[in-house]
Amino acid sequence: MHPGRNPYLVPEKCLHVSLLDIGIKKNLVLRSFDTTIAMAKEAAGKLRVDSFEVAFDQALSFDAKAAPKKAFVLQMSEGREQVLALCKKLKLCLAMAGVHSDDKATTPHMTLARAVQTIPLTDVKPVRWTATRLVLVHSVVGETRHIQLQTWPLQQR
Repeated sequence: MHPGRNPYLVPEKCLHVSLLDIGIKKNLVLRSFDTTIAMAKEAAGKLRVDSFEVAFDQALSFDAKAAPKKAFVLQMSEGREQVLALCKKLKLCLAMAGVHSDDKATTPHMTLARAVQTIPLTDVKPVRWTATRLVLVHSVVGETRHIQLQTWPLQQR
């Protein structure tokens, strides 16, 4: 069920770190959803990346002009370089497989809530963990629902 215009917390089972949008809309012009996903799975399966530490230590609202609600997110400082390197490698693997990915600059983040008010950049007590896997998630547009399509372990250091 979509929460409409009311502010809402992202359900715990939907929490994830957003890395890259594979641009399903652009890919669907070229091929079916299932074919695009199969190509993305094959491409991501070729990645070889070590696990790494991340620390989310900033909170803010993303100001999406077209969206009625802003995403309230955590951003990271520690581990950012490794995440951006992972994104770069993933984009390259996807491109070599013929799968379009979003051209926007990558801003690794975790969405915690959606609300109409804007929260400025604020330092917060760091939330830390070790990134040990990459997951392909289908975020169902218009619903607060995510479907895990595939998981790949990151290499243990």
